[in-house]
Amino acid sequence: MRSAYRPGVVMLFLLATLAATPAARAEEQTEPPPWLEGHAAYRLLALAMDDMVLDQAGTQQGQNFWMEQRLRVGATLRRGGLTAKFGADLLTGLLAGDTTNLGARLVQQPRDRHNAHRGFMLRDAMIAWRSAYGELRLGQQVSHWGLGLLSNSGAEPPPFGQQRLGDVMERVAFFTRPLPWLTTGLGADLVFRDSNAELLEGDIGVNAFAALIVHLSRHTAGVYGVYRTQWDHDDERLEVGVVDLYAHGQGDLPRGLSWDAALEGMLEAGRTSRMRAEPDLEGADVLAGGAVVRGALAHKPSRLRFTVELGFASGDNDLNDDTVRQLHFHSDYRVGLILFREQLGALSARSADRLEDAGHQGQAPHGVRHAVSNGGVTNALYIWPHLAFGPLAGIT
Repeated sequence: MRSAYRPGVVMLFLLATLAATPAARAEEQTEPPPWLEGHAAYRLLALAMDDMVLDQAGTQQGQNFWMEQRLRVGATLRRGGLTAKFGADLLTGLLAGDTTNLGARLVQQPRDRHNAHRGFMLRDAMIAWRSAYGELRLGQQVSHWGLGLLSNSGAEPPPFGQQRLGDVMERVAFFTRPLPWLTTGLGADLVFRDSNAELLEGDIGVNAFAALIVHLSRHTAGVYGVYRTQWDHDDERLEVGVVDLYAHGQGDLPRGLSWDAALEGMLEAGRTSRMRAEPDLEGADVLAGGAVVRGALAHKPSRLRFTVELGFASGDNDLNDDTVRQLHFHSDYRVGLILFREQLGALSARSADRLEDAGHQGQAPHGVRHAVSNGGVTNALYIWPHLAFGPLAGIT
C-alpha cells in the first residue's frame, strides 16, 4: 500500500496549482467565491467465524477473529466551471486478531499481517471543467456503473458485508447532455486498480468506453460499452469487449409504501491467454455473461424494507476446451455475508495455492491468480431475500 502514493503525486501537484491560480480580473468581479467541501468517515469491523475445512487434507482457513479498519477522507473545491477533487483511504487494512496465509500471494487483499498502520490508497485526484458543451474530467478517479457488477467504486454500502477495494482509474472523459433527458459520455482509462488489474504490480490495462443514459423522472436506463486490452505482469494477455445494460426505477404506493426496482446485465466476449488448458495453446476465446434483477418494497412509517434479488453468473463446464465461459461479478458487489465472500472465496484461494505448489505438479497453469474469486459471485444462480429495519432515520 505504501507505493500507492506515487502515481498520485503529479495529480496532487496539479490540484495545488489549480487552487493557487488567480482568476482573470473580469471574472473576479462576477464569479461567486470558491466553495470548499470536505468529508471523513471511519469504519471499524470486528468479525468472528468458525474454521472451514477447505480440502480433503483437512486444511483450514485458520482465521477465527479479526478486526479491520478504514479511514476515508476527501475534499472538493469548486471555482466557476472548475472542480478539483481529492480523496484517499488511510490506515486501511487488518488491525488486530488472527492472520492467515491462505492465498496471500494471489488474493487482492491478503490477511497475512497486521497492516492497517501503513495502509494508504489515493482514490481521487482529478479536475473537471464544465462548459456549455459538457464536462471534461481528467486525473485519478473512481469508476462505477449501474449496480456495480462490472465497475464498482466501493462507495455504495451493501446490505451485508463491506467493500474493500473500488475501481480507480487514470481517466480522461467527456460527458455531455445533448437533450434534457439524455446523457452521453466517452473516455479512456489507464487502470490503476480494479478487480482485474493492479498497475503497481505490473499489470497494464487500458480501457476505451462509451455510455448513454436516459433520464425519465424517477426512472433511469442506460448502456455502457467498454473495450479492455491488458498486458499482465506474468506476460499474459487479455482483450475483451463488454456491453452492460442497466435500468432503475422507483415510485410511491398507497399506505406509506414505496417500491424500487433495478436490473443489470452484461455480456463479455474476446480472447485471453490466461488459464490455458494446454501450455502450447496460444489462447482461448472468452464468452461469458451475467445479470441481476432486484426488487424492493419499503414501508416508511415502520422503516421496514423487504428486498428480493435474483442473480446469475455463468460458469464453465469444460475447462479443457478453447472457450472461457466463467464470469466473475466485481469483488465489491456483495451477495450475502458468508457464502461468496468467505467460504467460496477461501475455497478458490486454497485451490490456487495447491495449483502453485510444486509438490502437486511441475508447473502451475498460466494466470492461476485469476482463478481466485476474491469473494465475487461466479458460476452461480441465486435468489437472495433480505429484510432491513431502520429504527432511526439514516440507520439501517
